[in-house]
Amino acid sequence: MSRYCGPLDSLTPASRLIFGISRVDNYRLVLDRLGLQADFKLSYERLKTDLAAKLDCCNAVLNSATLRRFAHLMLQVGNVLNEVNYFVPCVDCRVIADVLLTIKLLVIYVGIVILEFS
Repeated sequence: MSRYCGPLDSLTPASRLIFGISRVDNYRLVLDRLGLQADFKLSYERLKTDLAAKLDCCNAVLNSATLRRFAHLMLQVGNVLNEVNYFVPCVDCRVIADVLLTIKLLVIYVGIVILEFS
């Protein structure tokens, strides 16, 4: 097609398009760039919407009074558990460890429930 020397008016619109494209150096690269450029605008808008939603979520977590109270509660429970481990003589460490694990799991569960319903 690139060797065609006749009048362009005699070509069909599809043939004129192919003839025009064949005269462009690295036409495949140009077409790929145009496709990526069109896709990028769509991807950018989607990404911008997703990032805005994630930013709102992060701000909600950072500004959550309930989460702050829960973290404070966890800190207090950890301090109490550390004091118990330090001051209580270990008569049967397995029993104490099981009780402490149960308390930790209960606090975590209650905290999750508080966060979900706040």
